[in-house]
Amino acid sequence: MTDELEDRVRQMLIDHWDPIGLEGHPRDEYDAYGRVIRSKIINGRERTARDFADYLSGVAEDMMGLHPDVDRIRRTAEELVTVRREVRST
Repeated sequence: MTDELEDRVRQMLIDHWDPIGLEGHPRDEYDAYGRVIRSKIINGRERTARDFADYLSGVAEDMMGLHPDVDRIRRTAEELVTVRREVRST
């Protein structure tokens, strides 16, 4: 991930979602998921916090085998909706 949006999504996933407790190391651990989120942000379909939360919950539970932290996921999803609105308004 290289552009500004990707960097912003990466930081959000590390700072707010971080289901495996990386605390920022290594920084690229969630990049594959960030690329999916970036695509969801920039595509033409309206995305809700629920859309982002469902994706993040699914990754944590189905791909990582973890119990999703609902509060962290909700906060991250709400921030992603804010980012999406900012991107779509420019």
